[in-house]
Amino acid sequence: MRLLGPSNSIRRNWFALALVAPWFLLASIRVFSLDRAFPLVSIVAFSPLILAGVIIPLAIALLLRARYVATTITVFAVVLGLMVLPRAISQGQPDAEGRVVTLMTANLLAGSSANDGIERIVRENDVDVLAMQEITPIAFKVLRDRGLTEELPYFTSTTAPGVAGNVIVSRQRIRERDFGRDSKLSPWPEVVVPSFGLVVRSVHPYPPIKPRQTGIWQDDLRSLPAARPAPGDNLRVLLGDFNATLDHHLLRRLVARDYVDAARVTGNGLKPTWSVNRLMKLTIDHVLLDSRIKVESYATFDLPRSDHDAVVVRVRLPR
Repeated sequence: MRLLGPSNSIRRNWFALALVAPWFLLASIRVFSLDRAFPLVSIVAFSPLILAGVIIPLAIALLLRARYVATTITVFAVVLGLMVLPRAISQGQPDAEGRVVTLMTANLLAGSSANDGIERIVRENDVDVLAMQEITPIAFKVLRDRGLTEELPYFTSTTAPGVAGNVIVSRQRIRERDFGRDSKLSPWPEVVVPSFGLVVRSVHPYPPIKPRQTGIWQDDLRSLPAARPAPGDNLRVLLGDFNATLDHHLLRRLVARDYVDAARVTGNGLKPTWSVNRLMKLTIDHVLLDSRIKVESYATFDLPRSDHDAVVVRVRLPR
């Protein structure tokens, strides 16, 4: 009988391992940065959900008394948690003492949200620069009729039908820049705001939901510039719908090039900005700032007919 004990324990561990293997595979994508191709790129976006679901494989292992599997799951969960959970904790920031500027980004879902109070959000938050993705010519006309350009009179003329429009509007005068490359999904307007000393680009890469689109998405993210040097010795800002979360290695690599993510630095990095149901919620809209800029506040606002929330960030520039 003594010889059967270890054998039963081994069988339990192997049986438990077979049952919880899918969780190990999903967690490994993030732990080992395996998001290099479709569909792994799409799967890794749900790393916070995978972490939250650790209770299921752990319960299976404990019920089967598979202690080695339970220990391994716990180690994986701790490692994954150390990668994901710090986004809910605010970080230290520079002692910037310059001008306060409010930035906003909003994906209008092919213009559907033009009647949903974007101009009210702009007015109530004193927004200085607004980037809008998926803005159609009709949607922009609606917004102008609703008074948006009375608040923000300077704008780029890059509206387009469907999801290809991408516009920047500003309270201060702007100067458009031709930086030589747009996404294949939409134009990426880039403007200089001389009075703020900012270079602002509105970003909207292809969503990585098919193999070919994943390759384009990767090219789009790789093409984005480092924060420094920025043209004219200005401070660089990238904002918009990146179709990427901080679990994607390409976005993390971009942020590491002298940027801060406004949500992450304020402890809002797990706050979703895109959702289609209760489970499918992701943080894919970002405001990336030169790391010399201080983020004073971060907020999201519901856009009823869009699958995205608007993001409003108040920042303080260095002197």
